[in-house]
Amino acid sequence: MEFEKGGAIGSSEATVGRSTAFAEKAGAQGVYTVKCLDSEGNLKWEDTADNVVTLAGKNLALDTFLAGSAYTITGPYLGLIGNTTWVNLATTISSLTTYTGSVVTLVTAAAHGLTQGDTFTIASATGTGANISSVQGTWVAAAGTTGTTLVFNIYVSGLTITTLTGGSVTTTSATRIADTLASHANWVECGATNAPAYTAPRKTVGWASATSGIKASNSITAFVMTSSGTVNGCFLVYGTGALSTIDNTAGTLYSAGAFTGGAKIVAASDQLQVSYSAAL
Repeated sequence: MEFEKGGAIGSSEATVGRSTAFAEKAGAQGVYTVKCLDSEGNLKWEDTADNVVTLAGKNLALDTFLAGSAYTITGPYLGLIGNTTWVNLATTISSLTTYTGSVVTLVTAAAHGLTQGDTFTIASATGTGANISSVQGTWVAAAGTTGTTLVFNIYVSGLTITTLTGGSVTTTSATRIADTLASHANWVECGATNAPAYTAPRKTVGWASATSGIKASNSITAFVMTSSGTVNGCFLVYGTGALSTIDNTAGTLYSAGAFTGGAKIVAASDQLQVSYSAAL
């Protein structure tokens, strides 16, 4: 006799699904590209200036993009940064307050003058903890930065900080995120009161159509120098009240940037050819 037996097997299957989030962040960026030609058209030097888009500039851009009504652009006007008069911070680390996750909070020996969004560099760090040298580098000041308190984020796998007892803290650029056209303590505009002079006024920038998230000037802006001196970078001003008049403080400072390679010397009859591109 043949029997067929089938065992009943019960099974259950469960799938756990976690909701995920996709976050897209857009940062305002830009770069000035500058070439210096002598009176005969020979290239003397070339450099770039990665700009700092100011808080005032960001606010005006956002108000214009998202809530503007029949908005008419004033400018933008391009100017030159002359000598930088800022004093390098050269303060030192006094102690580590907290190190939680990726957030580092430390105290400096003297007021650092930095605000949220400013960049700074830590060098020669001393203290205890694994890979303490990883705290050295260029960082961005985060919320909570004020006075002698300096807060920043550091993402280094396996980094453990027990104490920070020394090291230098310096700024990395003369241009700061809190700068306005009326208040930029670390740099001066050149062209009139401050040497070197050029054929006035500030130059008006024209734009090509944006593509791939980049808006670039559609032609080279030329500054013809009429005296010698030092040029350190470029800035862009626009908005209500903005004027092309050199040293005028009306309008909104959108961005300012110091040369990557440091200060540059120009002579009378030199021509600076400047282009700018902005990205989101």
